[in-house]
Amino acid sequence: MHLLEDGDNFGELALLRDVPRGATIRTLVPCIFLTLQRHYFTRLLDHSPEVRAAILAQEAERTMAAGRGCSTAFLSGADPVPG
Repeated sequence: MHLLEDGDNFGELALLRDVPRGATIRTLVPCIFLTLQRHYFTRLLDHSPEVRAAILAQEAERTMAAGRGCSTAFLSGADPVPG
C-alpha cells in the first residue's frame, strides 16, 4: 500500500505498457482527478527527458513494490470537504 499526496500520479504504468490499469485507488478525502490521454502522455515523455526519467524511476519503484504485494494506493493530503 502507498499513500499518495497532492500532486502525485497513478496509472502511468498502464500508459507506458499499453495495458489496463492494475492498481486500486481509494481516497481518504474527496479528490479531483485529472486525466491525460496516452498520446499526450507519450508526447510529454518525448519532449521532456527529465519527466521521462522521473516516470521510469517511479515505474521501477512501483514494480518492485508490486512484487512485495503492494497494489493499493490511498490518496490524502487535501483538506476534507466540510459536510
